[in-house]
Amino acid sequence: MVEASGAALKSNIQYSADHSFPLENIPFGVFENPTGGRHVCTRIGDFIIDLSVLLYHGAFGGPLFSNLTTNCFDKESINEFMSLGKDYWHEARITI
Repeated sequence: MVEASGAALKSNIQYSADHSFPLENIPFGVFENPTGGRHVCTRIGDFIIDLSVLLYHGAFGGPLFSNLTTNCFDKESINEFMSLGKDYWHEARITI
């Protein structure tokens, strides 16, 4: 996913250097999943990333997300994820 060891972040997702949504600007939002339902997501370049799917497949293995008992991204609104606070937002961005 993301390699943060150097000065510049790197991703397997390709996007132009002048794009509004590079790794340094990871927004959170909600999108309509074509397979059904609304999920919390982020965007890198022109790609929407379903965070619910990533959490389900174990991508969020950090100390905070490892202790969650529900999928805060498998929701119709972003409220549950936002209510977890800055530490969770930071861990999510590092994971992404």
